[in-house]
Amino acid sequence: MMSRLINIVFLVFLSRQFSVDTNTHNVVDAAYFDFTQTHVIDSCKDYGIESRETLALLDEDCTAFCGHDSMESFDWADIEEDPNYIIRNTVCRCFEYGQSPEAPKIQTFECWSKAEVWDKSKPVMKCEEDFGIVSPTTCQDYCKRIDPQAVAFQGFKGQSKCECGGFPVCSDIALSAFSSGASATAVSTALALVMGCILALF
Repeated sequence: MMSRLINIVFLVFLSRQFSVDTNTHNVVDAAYFDFTQTHVIDSCKDYGIESRETLALLDEDCTAFCGHDSMESFDWADIEEDPNYIIRNTVCRCFEYGQSPEAPKIQTFECWSKAEVWDKSKPVMKCEEDFGIVSPTTCQDYCKRIDPQAVAFQGFKGQSKCECGGFPVCSDIALSAFSSGASATAVSTALALVMGCILALF
């Protein structure tokens, strides 16, 4: 009887050990996986590729770096990327010819540069008085440091608006309209006060 009891206890012990081992083999330790690895793209400034006044000049820098390989370059201002600043993005990519029609080009290099080029909290200033912007040419010249291509000019000297990368930089029209509106409001307020005084006398 005693030996049978010992055998039962021993079998229960073995069964428990087996079940524990089985469960431990099914557990995956997440610490073995590295989720922090990210692909860091090089800065174009490290390779002498800078944001330039025109896309043609950027193409020259990118072509000089890529050598005989083909290349593509991009340079634009993003007004949505950051809540406080307009961000200018400069991109250069190098390619070599692939081995098959399905993959005619293979990218061999890529760099990006980002720069804060305009504080969006800055108030809209006067074009002619503050920036000397009086024509499409002067608007384009001013916008070159913000966006080399996306430029919009409206109006004429003294009554103009200039936008860089889709963002209003200056406007004589808005300021003039505001001033005339404020003057009209002041006049109407003064008239209302005079009429009130006259009515009060009667």
